[in-house]
Amino acid sequence: MALFRDPAPEGSVGPDNKPLSILPDGTILKRKYKVSYFKTGGMGIIYIAILSDKKCIIKEVDGNYPKLVIALNQEKNNLERLDHEGIVKIYDFFAEEGYYYLVLEYIDGKTLTEIVPPLSQSLQTYLQPDNHPLEQNIIEWAIQICDIFDYLHNLKPPIIYRDLKPDNIMIENDTNNIKLIDFGVARAFKKGQSTDTDYFGSVITASPEHYGGSQTDARSDIYTLGATIHSILSGGQGHTEEPFIFHPLDSINKQVSPALAQIVHKAISIDPEDRYQTAKELQEALIGIRPKKAGDELRLVSIDSTRKKQKDKIITGRLIKEETEEERKKRQLVITMAFILLFTAILIAILFTGNILFNYKGTPSSIPVSTTTPVTTTESFIQSSAEPTVSEANPFLTPPQMEPDNTIKPDNTIKP
Repeated sequence: MALFRDPAPEGSVGPDNKPLSILPDGTILKRKYKVSYFKTGGMGIIYIAILSDKKCIIKEVDGNYPKLVIALNQEKNNLERLDHEGIVKIYDFFAEEGYYYLVLEYIDGKTLTEIVPPLSQSLQTYLQPDNHPLEQNIIEWAIQICDIFDYLHNLKPPIIYRDLKPDNIMIENDTNNIKLIDFGVARAFKKGQSTDTDYFGSVITASPEHYGGSQTDARSDIYTLGATIHSILSGGQGHTEEPFIFHPLDSINKQVSPALAQIVHKAISIDPEDRYQTAKELQEALIGIRPKKAGDELRLVSIDSTRKKQKDKIITGRLIKEETEEERKKRQLVITMAFILLFTAILIAILFTGNILFNYKGTPSSIPVSTTTPVTTTESFIQSSAEPTVSEANPFLTPPQMEPDNTIKPDNTIKP
């Protein structure tokens, strides 16, 4: 059954300037997504959908616009590769009634465009402290974006986002963390290619490479981040009449610190070789100027901080393990020594309390050996205890020389 459609609000039009249409609120897609109109996006209509009491976002593209269908499919392919807390997650992709739909994670937050006041107002009004984000907030958000870029740029092959702008940056309400949305323009970097196959990007933040000067790479994303920060802090009035030339940031907004202004202007250098070469390098520069006051720091999503915690945990675990082994070795040594001492004590007791008759006759070399079974009596025990025998096998126990005596005289001083 064909789905009914209504005219899009506010006279929204498609790429060919034809009016767009939307699904009525309550329409069921794929027999499970109950949709309601949200807003018009860059490629088409965006709905909020309910699935089992859970919200999600559905992006719709008209099948009559092949380039937009390709872009939506490319966004699907990109998101299926990605797994990062700062990137929106994909749930589903399907076609119905000549339209294509991409189902995405719903983010409870606002875009940076919604947080930043309209750039059309006077600069003096815009720069009032209550009218725009604090510098420290912008620094923290930029650090998180660098984290996301670092993840994307280190994939195999690298993913170049290409379309960073306030519309595509969401701030979560509960955490103040960044989420990047809209990966329809993102592309895989192709080594050896001179330029991008298609030219996409936003006029305010696009780098020279976006217009075909060369292939976009990690440094192009760094440019878009610098241009986005410049636009926010300057009220959108930072561009000169010449393309890609910006007014000094601190000359427009006196509240901007010289350190941040210097970082931003390096990021938006025309020549990619003059910019920060990696998102990690830019992130370190931003961390270096982060305010250190108590209570100013916001929660961050950082791959490096996570890796550091994991590394510290591993190292700590190894140290604990080594200490335990050392203690175990000491315990084993103590137990072994205790057994040796106990065995020695028992052996000595047996030697000195046994029923063995030791007899010295003549020199140690001519000690006679008795072949008769000794009678265990009090008198014989006295005799055996009085004069111990010396073994020829132990030369260290040689007794003093004595006069030969053929009789054994018991020592009457020893009492049984």
